[in-house]
Amino acid sequence: MATATGVAEERLLAALAYLQCAVGCAVFARNRQTNSVYGRHALPSHRLRVPARAAWVVQELPSLALPLYQYASESAPRLRSAPNCILLAMFLVHYGHRFWLVVNGHVDKHPFRSYPKESQKTRRYWIQNTKGRLI
Repeated sequence: MATATGVAEERLLAALAYLQCAVGCAVFARNRQTNSVYGRHALPSHRLRVPARAAWVVQELPSLALPLYQYASESAPRLRSAPNCILLAMFLVHYGHRFWLVVNGHVDKHPFRSYPKESQKTRRYWIQNTKGRLI
């Protein structure tokens, strides 16, 4: 039997999902009519330069802050069960570890890399020769 809180939460989630789809369609339609350049293709006067580490932190911060907020708030009854707490703890440890690696510059020195190491020079050479195309 569904509680009133559960039904209200489902309605809110459904409304937010529909809103996200509608905004996505509107942005897609608007962007089809504009020719916006980004990244290295943008004019130097139109570029907003953000350091890579700061950009990564700003991009990833909501993924860490929202679960922390959910855990700290009293309105999360699902987090009372042990399996959910364990999963949330594993997620937070994972994100904390990723954050530590990126902020301290250890991303290319990760010991559990599954692909062979190659130098930055080799990567740069390959990217320049393919001109960004996938082969």
